[in-house]
Amino acid sequence: MATCVPAITADLLFDCDNRDLQGIETNLVLLNRNDIDFGASVINAVNAKIINSISLKAGKTGYILQGIKQINNFLAEVVPNDTGLNRWRHNLNARVFNLTAEARKQIDLIADGANLVAVLEKKWKGAAQAHAFIVLGWGTGLEIAEGSENSNENDGSFVMRLASSELALEGEGPKNYLDTNYATSSTAFANKFVAVGP
Repeated sequence: MATCVPAITADLLFDCDNRDLQGIETNLVLLNRNDIDFGASVINAVNAKIINSISLKAGKTGYILQGIKQINNFLAEVVPNDTGLNRWRHNLNARVFNLTAEARKQIDLIADGANLVAVLEKKWKGAAQAHAFIVLGWGTGLEIAEGSENSNENDGSFVMRLASSELALEGEGPKNYLDTNYATSSTAFANKFVAVGP
């Protein structure tokens, strides 16, 4: 049985050749958490912070949320607990532009409590681009925390924050997603994690 009293096990170094960059790329992928086949998805055997493959159930797909500039962003924060285990709150701040009838239908589904997982590509990708993608909400999912549309603000777009539920905070910070290499991961991301080929 593993101990629940943690201690760090590696150095935390600064790599001058791979300096940090803030921000994420404009597109992200939202997955209905119930559409993920967790049994077929693969967590790295050596480092459980890496998801090596994200598999969806038959006939399911992810959905692109397209942004501009640095409008979409995320925040992962530790929630200390004096009487229990510390937890994490994953937050995704995003906007929905072009509020068509179809977009409004999707917003209503989110507002009604859709439980989502978000896959994002960071500007900083690390050595060999091995740390480009992160996953929010893998453990318990993200749900609507705030949402509003104001005709005089934010270009009239719908502004929302998806976050871990206060009743089901995450047990850990975001995970990385890396399927073999950056090119393979990027292809799966662009295909919205729908299996391609035989």
